[in-house]
Amino acid sequence: MHARALSMVVALWAAWPSVSYGQTSIGGECEGKLADVVFILDTSSSILPEDFRKQISFTENVVRMFDLSPGKTRVGVTLFSDAIYPKLSMGQTLDRASTLKAIKAITYIGGSTNTGDALKYVLEKEFLAFGRPGVSKVALVLTDGQSQNREKTIEAAQALHAAGVATFVIGIGSQVDQSELASVASTPTSKYLIQLTDYNALESVRLQLASLTCEADYIPPQGDGAENEALCEVLLLSGVDASTMSTTDQNKVLSFISAITDTLSSTTAWRIRTAQIFNDCPVTGGTSGGRNYAPLIRKLRYLVPNDRSTPLSSAALLVLDSPVADVMPANREVMRAMFKKVNVIVVGVGDGNDSSGIAKMLRESPSSEKFRSRVFLVNNYDQLASVVPNVVAAVTQNVVCA
Repeated sequence: MHARALSMVVALWAAWPSVSYGQTSIGGECEGKLADVVFILDTSSSILPEDFRKQISFTENVVRMFDLSPGKTRVGVTLFSDAIYPKLSMGQTLDRASTLKAIKAITYIGGSTNTGDALKYVLEKEFLAFGRPGVSKVALVLTDGQSQNREKTIEAAQALHAAGVATFVIGIGSQVDQSELASVASTPTSKYLIQLTDYNALESVRLQLASLTCEADYIPPQGDGAENEALCEVLLLSGVDASTMSTTDQNKVLSFISAITDTLSSTTAWRIRTAQIFNDCPVTGGTSGGRNYAPLIRKLRYLVPNDRSTPLSSAALLVLDSPVADVMPANREVMRAMFKKVNVIVVGVGDGNDSSGIAKMLRESPSSEKFRSRVFLVNNYDQLASVVPNVVAAVTQNVVCA
């Protein structure tokens, strides 16, 4: 390690909480911690591919220390260069192994450094879309260069801070704009801004960064984003059968859900809360080629809180690409969801265009108006965008807290 890098690491050790090395997880502050954490990673051309891999390994190793689960710490990863490349969303309900696998699979892209767009995207598409009320929100920004638009970057960072997002920044190398990074980081910068000489020093600070992330307190949003101002909340739960779905198709589904959320947010005064479960639904023991959807519906139902201080209206969006095999168990789960006043909406894709099975699951006639108003069939994932208005209408017509 270079002498300068070593001195920087020694300085950081002196300033940060004492942590024993050699461990793979942090007890105490990380155990059982509720936090929403998003890594914002630079993948511009100023980074060598081998250094980008060090950045991904660092991210993976930090995430390993968190108490990962949908009810505890949730993690997202977004890359930025010329454009924004979301790789892992907090809204995806993945288990620990799947989360780490998704991070490990991230590859280098190259391009310019649009830091401001990345900060804006993460605020709007991650923290505002999927952030949980009363839970600490943390952004971890890693970059080795100056942004393309300094003014836009600082403006986006201020919006993050106002939304209650604790923002840590790691600047790597000599090409960073230190004053810009100081503006992006939360205050005090002595805690939230970390400067390293090269990517080799990253691994030396991962335990301290994980510890600081887990120690981050909940910061109430300021101004219009204050959480206690909402008079009505709409909870949109999305359950997706990802059994045979490619990564490309998963991204199309995420875009579909995002388009629904954006439309609801821009056309109503409601606060939109979202949660997603991508589930490998089991194959039935028979020869129909269908899948069992009762477990997926049950998981969605469990996400609906029993007690709320503000009015809440809930909708469950099921995206199915196989016939319904467990009609009766799935119907029982649908009835239980409806008992909790959850509006169940179904989108069938390809082989999931099983109107007969869906009708039996919902206990509705395929020719009925009620069936047609909440069941939408498309031939492939490219056609999902065409039913966004239909799904939005199905959600809004059943909102009872407006």
